[in-house]
Amino acid sequence: DKEEGQRLMDRFRGRLVVPIFDGEGRKVIGFGGRHIELPNAQFSKYIPAKYLNSPESPIFSKKTLLFGVHEAKKAIGTRREKVAQMTLGSAPLMEKQRSIADNTVTIVVVEGYFDAIALASAGIEEVVASMGTSLTQEQLEVASRTVGSHGSRIVICFDADEAGQNAMERLCENKLLSKISEEREVEIHIAGLPDDFKDPADFVQARGGEAFRKEVLAATIPWSDWYIDRLASSYKQDDNTTDTQPHQSFNEVCDRVSTFLATLTDQTDREQRAYTAAATLARSMSSEDTKVSTSSLQIRIESDLLDMAATKASARDAIAERIERIGSADGDASRPLGSPGALIAKMSSGEGLTSLVNDHEVDSILLSGDERDREANGSSRNGKQS
Repeated sequence: DKEEGQRLMDRFRGRLVVPIFDGEGRKVIGFGGRHIELPNAQFSKYIPAKYLNSPESPIFSKKTLLFGVHEAKKAIGTRREKVAQMTLGSAPLMEKQRSIADNTVTIVVVEGYFDAIALASAGIEEVVASMGTSLTQEQLEVASRTVGSHGSRIVICFDADEAGQNAMERLCENKLLSKISEEREVEIHIAGLPDDFKDPADFVQARGGEAFRKEVLAATIPWSDWYIDRLASSYKQDDNTTDTQPHQSFNEVCDRVSTFLATLTDQTDREQRAYTAAATLARSMSSEDTKVSTSSLQIRIESDLLDMAATKASARDAIAERIERIGSADGDASRPLGSPGALIAKMSSGEGLTSLVNDHEVDSILLSGDERDREANGSSRNGKQS
């Protein structure tokens, strides 16, 4: 059709559409649609997006919404009541403890609405969807409020493809997960899928909801453990593996691991993570032609990672101290320091260094190249005259 794409068309044409409710489930505030291949699709020049949502508006802002959150609230409330009844009931103490451990209050975050619908239909009703791989701070805050704090858990179970795994990696490295975990006092775990399944919907359709609880939700690991393992495993993958994760050089892996370790303020935690990463890297390197034992490699790598992390942490602390001094020099340490560009300009000029070097060194830092040359030439002439 020559006029295709040039006439008014329904936004959700050729799509299976689902309603998106507000947090209380009272009103429909938007729609989401999945593209359905039509018989004549191969003759069309128009390539539609696989998923499409309602346009952004005052009542529909995707970054602040989680699909299915009103239904998840009900399921989480029921689970809390079950745990409370078991705690207050007459069952033996060991049985109570086991039941409570098995019923940790959890909310599962998946990518798409149809993953959430499939899990809920299979009995995993405490599930919500981020409606894409871009899980935002606002969405994580909604999830944490829904599940509550003090021992509750957010489980992120994205698709097993490269896009889903890379999205989880970005969440880990931008410090968003650590921020939410600390501020909201909630555990954040990552759930992995077996190699045969590309998304949660595929798993429950093939194996059922009970298998998903036992094999996926029961095998989740803390996000920081998952991230360290992913970084360390990105070095020297087996060439025959089906893993889509891009390989990185040893130096790149060590740099990224040490950068993450530098953000950990607890020394014991930092050492444990370094030990885990070093063990994975040493196993990867031991498969190469090397005469060094795996244990010796691990010790050397662990030591190097801790040294690199300590150096980066010290540099970060020094920069933070300089920023604080610049704020104090401006007369009000609590007042914002302006734009990032203004702050960088102040730091580049040497502000904040006065307590780290003496006055003569500060003067030398602040001198331009021409002024330094003139001073050097003047000193040289004075020396000859004397």
